[in-house]
Amino acid sequence: MRMNKKGEESSTSAWGTIAVVVYLLYIGAVAVIIILGFMSFKNNMVGIPETVKIKVLSTRFLIADNCLAHQDATGRVQGFVMDWNKFQNDDAIRNCYSDIDKGYSFRLTLQKLDGSERKVLTGQYKNGQLPLLKIKRPIAIAEGDEIVPGRLIIDVQ
Repeated sequence: MRMNKKGEESSTSAWGTIAVVVYLLYIGAVAVIIILGFMSFKNNMVGIPETVKIKVLSTRFLIADNCLAHQDATGRVQGFVMDWNKFQNDDAIRNCYSDIDKGYSFRLTLQKLDGSERKVLTGQYKNGQLPLLKIKRPIAIAEGDEIVPGRLIIDVQ
């Protein structure tokens, strides 16, 4: 080790050691960033998008016999035909779906073409809050023996 007149070390080995340490720190940081990027990419590729989860959950309202779907005189459930009478109060929707278990709250609005509508909500739905997702779909509505066209709007929080 050589010292200059001011008492400072001036050999190339000291600067080389510092350069190696800085280089290793840089390589380590880059490796961590690359690994985290791959993990994030993998999670995005494997995970199910939130809108898909919500649409699957909301399909239950349209086809389940203990939900809002219409049952004919023989007891057979007619999927995608909503029962107008089940939209009188929130009991039917709360019996078939517990938003505490699933993490989402729903408000379903059933509209006839003549402009009349009925709404039902799950337990935790907040009317003043904006929905996370709004799903609109044409639907058939059964009222007694009559089946008429209409529209179902599903607001999700």
